[in-house]
Amino acid sequence: MTALVQRAPRQAEIGLADLVDEARRFSARRPFDEDSLALCARVGRLLLDLPASRSWPELVALGYWLRPAALQHLADDFAALQAADPCWFQPRGLALHLPPRNVGTIAIHSWALSVLAGNGNIVRVSPRRTALSDALIGVLQQALADAPAELSFANRFVEWGHDREVLAALSSVARVRLIWGGDATVQELRAVPLPPRSIDLCFSDRWSAAILSADAFRALDEEGLDDLAHRFFNDAWWFDQRGCASPRLLAWVGEDTAPCTDELVARAASIARRRGWRPDAALAVERLGFATSAALDLPGVSAGYRAAEAEVLRLSSLRGLPRVHCGGGFFFHVELRSLAELVPHLQVRDQTLTWFGFSPEVLRTFVAALADRGVDRIVPMGHALRFSRYWDGHDLLQALTRRVHLVEHP
Repeated sequence: MTALVQRAPRQAEIGLADLVDEARRFSARRPFDEDSLALCARVGRLLLDLPASRSWPELVALGYWLRPAALQHLADDFAALQAADPCWFQPRGLALHLPPRNVGTIAIHSWALSVLAGNGNIVRVSPRRTALSDALIGVLQQALADAPAELSFANRFVEWGHDREVLAALSSVARVRLIWGGDATVQELRAVPLPPRSIDLCFSDRWSAAILSADAFRALDEEGLDDLAHRFFNDAWWFDQRGCASPRLLAWVGEDTAPCTDELVARAASIARRRGWRPDAALAVERLGFATSAALDLPGVSAGYRAAEAEVLRLSSLRGLPRVHCGGGFFFHVELRSLAELVPHLQVRDQTLTWFGFSPEVLRTFVAALADRGVDRIVPMGHALRFSRYWDGHDLLQALTRRVHLVEHP
């Protein structure tokens, strides 16, 4: 019998067959019931109380996302969905979460929305333990210990490696499977069968950019420039710029915009320096290699701002812009006459555009022109890594539930 390590609700060894048997007995709950809301709020409070959260701002962001007022807002959104739909929203059943290794908090975002939707959950935990992952597990152990026994029983965080036998066994009882990772990982995991009525929600490789108005940037006073630089720093430097929503391209609308990029990047790099951020040796070498290759392969490039914390490469056009990236504070810069010039260059892989300085009318016109080209999120600068129920084109509150069509009158 394959033995697994259960990390939460409590540390224990569990046999694969036993886990599958117990998963069949997980009880679904009414969406947004009081116990589920209380469990998520408890996780949020514990995260915000962690002394270590000062070293990991993503834990603060996660705790803030799970605060009672934010959870109530999600509950109100769900109630509004229910009121506007001729169907009843009910849990899908068992959700199997396969989160990425590089962004540990994604596992908790994914899990929390599924808990609130009323599902039972099994979340894979990577055997490559880190201080951050251990801190998250500690919080979950404490919160689940305080939860009602039935709710604790139906939420498991289980450690296993790349074992196809484990994945196949757990997939066989899953009603929804959430796969987070690179394209190759998603393809590999999707090949493992699900029951006919079950669904996959896949979150694969993505690429993101920022769109900015040069006129609005030049109109900022010193306080405004400092605020924008802090928001840009939060978007781009967390997770070493390797979060799927972190911008890699700065696309400016206006004229003579190279100095705008250099100033914004220099201010954000100064913030990174003050906070002690520097790329490690391997990341610095990777950035150097990527920048050199891009300079050789792309037409009409020139160097912009460069420091240990950041580097800019200016493009004369978006032709051939690669959708791979090194991270570590590397940015492409391009100048556009209007946002419409960006549309033909967008691809299905493109996820998030953070924006600054555009009116709602301009943004709506831009969205209307996108059609099927890509981009699932357009959010103000500073919101790139702020998780929400809307992610990668899915409304997760709806995707994690099923609809029961009720006709009340003959």
